[in-house]
Parts: sequence; structure tokens; C-alpha cells
Amino acid sequence: LAVVALSMDETAAVEGMQLNGADESDRLGRSRKRVLVVAKGFDVSVPEGCTLRERVLRVESMLRDHFSSCGKIKSVCIPHASYGSTMKRYAYIDIWGIDAEEKALQLNGTEMDGHKLVVTLPLRPMKKTRRRALKNDRYRRSEIMIVRGYDTSLPRKIIKRALGKHFSSCGEVLEVDVVPNQTYPKARNHAYVDIYGEDAKEKALQLSGSDMGGFKLVVEKLGPKPRQPGDEPIDDPIDIFGSPTYSEFMAVRNKRKEEREANKRKEEERNSNKRKENPNPHSNKRKENPNSHSNEKKKKRKTSK
Repeated sequence: LAVVALSMDETAAVEGMQLNGADESDRLGRSRKRVLVVAKGFDVSVPEGCTLRERVLRVESMLRDHFSSCGKIKSVCIPHASYGSTMKRYAYIDIWGIDAEEKALQLNGTEMDGHKLVVTLPLRPMKKTRRRALKNDRYRRSEIMIVRGYDTSLPRKIIKRALGKHFSSCGEVLEVDVVPNQTYPKARNHAYVDIYGEDAKEKALQLSGSDMGGFKLVVEKLGPKPRQPGDEPIDDPIDIFGSPTYSEFMAVRNKRKEEREANKRKEEERNSNKRKENPNPHSNKRKENPNSHSNEKKKKRKTSK
């Protein structure tokens, strides 16, 4: 509906961003089934000269390629604590697609990098809290890029969607935040793109200068200011393109996430309490007044007469 309301120039720009009109795969994507599978048996050793984080990202990338024939790989996550020194022996793979479950289970026993995989379904459905914990785990290991140069006249939702598609080749796009917004109303026009995956930063930087809807993007890594010999020690990184500093941005972002999670928990608690107090509200209404429906029919008949 948002695209229909755009002007002719804006619509043309949206078409250039490959947002106007969905192809067959996009239409099918809405009806596709989402399935979560567990993969085990891959090599968990960390080669010499390789950090645990690099090894985890490498294995996750291999699993993504291995299961790509099953459908759209939404996410691959090997749970990894920042303070840990060993690699977990299992991975969660979130797949969207027709017959994704059957296709994924058929990969049980196949080899990946010389090791046989064991592919199963989770013993029990994963709770929302666990899914959020896994996503937060990926957030902690992701790369935050700052992007400018796009068409700022388009609606924020269109820009976010376009940037998400544009950077999808770099890894899993966890979040796109376009400013100015309510938090930073006076900041210049730019966006933060949160990407998770192997070599995500390098792949995203290669898109600097790329075309999106007739506009050339400028991509930078959001992070500390490069240090020069003789510089005084500082705790706060550079203010990039008039944007909020890195520490300020991270503090605000983490606060917003905590607020969203707290609101979700409160809503879940309220819903669970309602279900406990009144497990079947519709049946109770009928018990309170079983003849209410018939009485209404009688009233309608009288009025019609």
C-alpha cells in the first residue's frame, strides 16, 4: 500500500531498488513453512592461528551452504559465549521453504568437510525466550556498518527494506536503523546496518560505491577512531558523518532492546495470567447465559412482525 501512495519519481526509485512487485519466489515465501533443525557432527576443533569467533563463523557459513538446497536459510547459530574457549557441538538452522523439513532431514548422514552430519528436529519446540537469546548472541558478534548516500526522500520503511535486501549478500541482516529518528532527530541522514556472518565487514565495505535505485552508497564501519602515534588516549570513538558516537549509539541501542524485551515479557505474563484465570472464556459466556442466542432470535422475529 505504501508503494501505491508514492509519487511517480519515488515509485521509479523503488523499482530500481527491486521493491516494486514481488516475483514468484517472494509470493511463495509468505506461505512457506518455517522449520528449525539441529545439526551435529561437524568439526569443532579450532585450528592453530584461528580464533574461536572466526572458527564459529566459518562453520556457520559452511552449514548455510550445506543446507541452502532446503529453502531460504533465515539464520544459522552455533551458541557461543563470549567468555568460552570451546566450540559447541550443535547448531540451530532456521529454514523457510516448501518441504523444508523433509529436505533438511534428508541431509542426515551427509558429509561436510569430511565429517558426517546428524540432522534432527528439536526435542521440544523452542521457546520465544530461547530464540531471542540466540539472536542476542548473534548481535554481540555482528558488525555494525554506517551507510549514507541513499534516496532520503523515500519513506523510512522503504529505505530499511531496500538496505536489508542490498546487504543480504554480506550475511544475515539483523537490523536496519534509519536516522534521523525519534532518538536522534537532529542527526544527519544515514542508516546503521547490523550484519552477522563470516567476513561480513569486508563484504559490506565492498558495497561502498554500489548503486541502489540510482544513488551511490557510502559504507563505513561504525567503530573506534583510527589511532595515530602520539595521540592522547580516548574512550569515545569518532563522530562519523555527524552521527552519534559509537558508545552513545550502543548504549541507546541496548537500552531500547532491553525495553522491548521487558515489554514482551510483561505482555506474555499478562496473557498467561489471563489464560490461567479464564482458560476457556467463550464456553463461560455460553454457560452464563445459554439462551442468550435464542432470545436474540426471538426479539428479531418480534421486531420483523
